Amino acid sequence: MMDCSQCPIHPTLKTVFTDYARKNSAIVRAKGAKPVFFMFWAYADKPGMTAQLAEACTVAGNDNNALVIPAGLAFARAVSKQPELNLYVPDKRHPSLAGTYLATCVVFASLTGRSPVGNPYVAGIDAPTAKFLQTVAWETVQEYYGKQKSRNETPRFPRQGNVAVLYLRTSATPVSADRAMMTDSIMFHEGNRQLQDQFDSRRISDRLESLSRTQFTPDDQAFIESAPYFFLATGDAEGRPDCSFKGGMPGFVRVTGPSELAFLDYDGNGMFKSLGNILVNAEIGMLFIAMHGKPQRLRINGTATVSREDPLLATTVGAQLMVRVTARVIFPNCPRYIPDMQLADPSVYAPRPGVESPEPAWKDFNRFKDCIHPRQPTFKG
Repeated sequence: MMDCSQCPIHPTLKTVFTDYARKNSAIVRAKGAKPVFFMFWAYADKPGMTAQLAEACTVAGNDNNALVIPAGLAFARAVSKQPELNLYVPDKRHPSLAGTYLATCVVFASLTGRSPVGNPYVAGIDAPTAKFLQTVAWETVQEYYGKQKSRNETPRFPRQGNVAVLYLRTSATPVSADRAMMTDSIMFHEGNRQLQDQFDSRRISDRLESLSRTQFTPDDQAFIESAPYFFLATGDAEGRPDCSFKGGMPGFVRVTGPSELAFLDYDGNGMFKSLGNILVNAEIGMLFIAMHGKPQRLRINGTATVSREDPLLATTVGAQLMVRVTARVIFPNCPRYIPDMQLADPSVYAPRPGVESPEPAWKDFNRFKDCIHPRQPTFKG
């Protein structure tokens, strides 16, 4: 079992982590299996999270008599020994191939009690790097469990008191909790806090954060699914931002789970600026805003995936791609600066059942018409 890097140490979500660690451990045991917790790693630019995550996961393991796999501590050890080795993809959260291989070696060593050093499978990684990662994994597991295990022994886990000592020995000096991104807040990082403190707005910011959530409410769902447009923020692999307008008939965005929504992609200009960014950097921001009727704003930050095989495509008129978003945080915004406007009609180009969408005039301009891409076959309704 594993969680994200935020919930086990977030002040308002860690109780949820603790509750479900207990509940899920009981479910696992009821089925005749043994619970195992996977200790996640810190964000690449926030190493101070390591000790906090290690302590939270170790306490959960001890409280539920469950094995803990110390992958996060292995990441910290590897970074301290070979900082030039990139264990992360550009979002600085998810693992690269090397990071995935390191985590896998830790899982192997933890579950079997055997050293992965010398394992011939290297997943396409060069041999010296693979050996380094194998060695880091084995050293971490030995130190975390407090002894070298034979393959026939059941792995054990340490008490929480050893965790901070282990981290300080194996990684860079940790930053304090209030400087670590997403450790004291699901919404704010060091830059936000710096300006909040300059303007004495940390208290109201914390109060507003208390209104945030990780699951959609019925009112959220109603607002989202009635929206004929929203604004989407994405970034490329280097973090360079892009913002785009997305529009369609109400319902073109739908809530598909407690913390998930899906929106479709229609035929467009073919540049795929936003969706292309998602392929290399899953982090997105969404702004739903009503500039007609009662002013309203709802913001969603999370991660996204793009698919040409999503089952919703078979029943969604005009959709050539489907984007699924897992919300990390959902929060309303003050609407006071929204202008008073009126919504006349949806765009005539927005696909709808039984209506053939017209082609935009620009596709027939002389400067473009010789290189227009073909429309993709889509569900017609």
